[in-house]
Amino acid sequence: MVTVSQSAVEIRTVDTPQDADRFLDLPQRVYANDPNWVPPLRSSVAKTFATDNPFFDYGRLQRFLALRDQEVVGRIVAAVNDRLIEREGQKVGLFGYFECIDDFSVAQALLEAACNWLRAQGMTLVRGPINLSTHNGCLFLVDGFDTPPMVLMPYNPPYYPQFVAYLRSRLCALLHHRGRN
Repeated sequence: MVTVSQSAVEIRTVDTPQDADRFLDLPQRVYANDPNWVPPLRSSVAKTFATDNPFFDYGRLQRFLALRDQEVVGRIVAAVNDRLIEREGQKVGLFGYFECIDDFSVAQALLEAACNWLRAQGMTLVRGPINLSTHNGCLFLVDGFDTPPMVLMPYNPPYYPQFVAYLRSRLCALLHHRGRN
């Protein structure tokens, strides 16, 4: 079942230290009642976005927040990894660090924002969830939500794969169609 809210979703880039904190804090809300969620170290996730991360030698990214009534309800990162593009010979962008409440309209707004940013960067394909590279977290868990995760295994709410699967064809069309203009 896909849940859709009628309230407007505002998408904005992470531009301030306060927004960066809100970006890092959102998972606590999403997983508040999930006994199987093991939170990543906040400081470790924060280091990913520090300017001294080697990723920035060969890539670029944009973080987004989704807000409803000034409350953060989702987040996503759109990234371009030039090493991946060089290796594959395709203009492929990535989305990762995806988290949102159980609301399809939030997921849709976040994924559209990421695709639009990637398109503006010249990308014609999108893959995800991949947190900047496959050396970091990637993929969604699709079953086994009733047991604790294993080391290096993704963990997410069960509605994430449904949201992305439902949106995949629409987002691919959005990226390809607008990429030709």
